[in-house]
Amino acid sequence: MNNSAPISIIIPARDADGTLAFTLASIAIQSAAPSEIIIVDDGSTVPLAIPVNDPGMPDPHRIRVIRLDQSRGPAVARNAGAAVARSDILLFIDADVVLAPDVVRLTAAHFDTVTGIAAVQGIYDSRTPDTASICTRYQNHYYHHAFMRIATPDASVCATFCFAVRRPVFDQMGGFDAAIARPTVEDEAFGYRLTAAGHRIYLDRSIRVMHLAHYTVSDLILRKFRMSFHQVKSLLRGIRPPVGMPRTTNRSHHARDTLAAIILAPFLPAAVFAAGPAAWIVLLVYFALNARFWGYLWKNEPPACAMEMIGLTWVDQTVICSGLFIGSLDFLTGNRY
Repeated sequence: MNNSAPISIIIPARDADGTLAFTLASIAIQSAAPSEIIIVDDGSTVPLAIPVNDPGMPDPHRIRVIRLDQSRGPAVARNAGAAVARSDILLFIDADVVLAPDVVRLTAAHFDTVTGIAAVQGIYDSRTPDTASICTRYQNHYYHHAFMRIATPDASVCATFCFAVRRPVFDQMGGFDAAIARPTVEDEAFGYRLTAAGHRIYLDRSIRVMHLAHYTVSDLILRKFRMSFHQVKSLLRGIRPPVGMPRTTNRSHHARDTLAAIILAPFLPAAVFAAGPAAWIVLLVYFALNARFWGYLWKNEPPACAMEMIGLTWVDQTVICSGLFIGSLDFLTGNRY
């Protein structure tokens, strides 16, 4: 690492020995070194083995490790890291990402040059590891495409795989909601609260990280159900995308056509087996709603893989809709979290 940037990188990690070394190695080759790297071991089954003295790792004097006695979720882990950070800029990343070489430098530069911003948001790269499964590549394409569709640099999106915020603003907002105990909507809710309070999140699509997570079909289904289940409960608690913000034209990483497709997806099987023009209308509308994403898949994957991912889109959206419905029912029975 060459130059230095006044940034504290905070990495919550639980049972992340398989990926954390790659994350640290990508920090070691940043064009600007962070002031410090704070790793918060969120009650790993076996305490994390931090390879601080291995070749290709960051300067061990820049690394600090906090070990929580039990797993309390990423919100608590990030708050714990922020509480001991020494820098005025906090950069939250996950323990399963590889940073592009200029992430730290670009992030620090934005806080110096973009007027009035409180936070900077990066995106997932379109690339995945060569060994990535079809479900892993699909999930990565889904998020990359969603972020690339956001037309404005002002957004209400907070995704902590690569999210930086000014320390005073973070403290003012009270950090992440520690009542959200699982890795679900703790970051999304923080972004909504942040922009609702009048703060700006600056989205830079050139700040990228590569995701190392691996998904099977069951992993993907369980993750999407859990996320949508908790997303709707967060919305019902009143933590919603801000409306009427003069600068923020984007309010969620879901585009309107994607949201409409999610609502329509469960009805697709009935339309397939039904007869008459109404069935064709449902199918054509569903196709039109997904056309941009499917066109993106067709350009970026071999035809056979693209067709599999188109099928996964329906599974994904049906699961999301189910999670929204069941989460709403659970909230109405008195389970707010």
